[in-house]
Amino acid sequence: MAVIPGAMGWPVRWGYRVGSSVRGYERDPLTDEAPILHLKAFHPLDAWQGEPSSGETVAAWRTEILDGAGAVRRVTASDIPDAVHQTAAQIVAFGAPPAEISLRGRQVSARYGLGRGRDSLLRL
Repeated sequence: MAVIPGAMGWPVRWGYRVGSSVRGYERDPLTDEAPILHLKAFHPLDAWQGEPSSGETVAAWRTEILDGAGAVRRVTASDIPDAVHQTAAQIVAFGAPPAEISLRGRQVSARYGLGRGRDSLLRL
């Protein structure tokens, strides 16, 4: 999977290559929705792929599970940018396993606090 950043450094396109075949995915320019939920652990050469904030060696990550109105239903915190929202937790949060889940991922900095985050819609 190749990640192609836009002018501001955020991913706008993804290219998935298998052999000589490449399938492309793009962020919607009107809604800013992405067909890919991009979570990546620390990479020392690419800041937009999970590097801790400037001058920090350790990062924390916060994943917010949102309801349809954008209200936070559940929060997970981790020292890596991965989150698990098991079926039992989905039933508790939504009453039944949902067809889609809205997520907001944020990096947490000891120096700067919560990052601006990025909302994504995950269709199950």
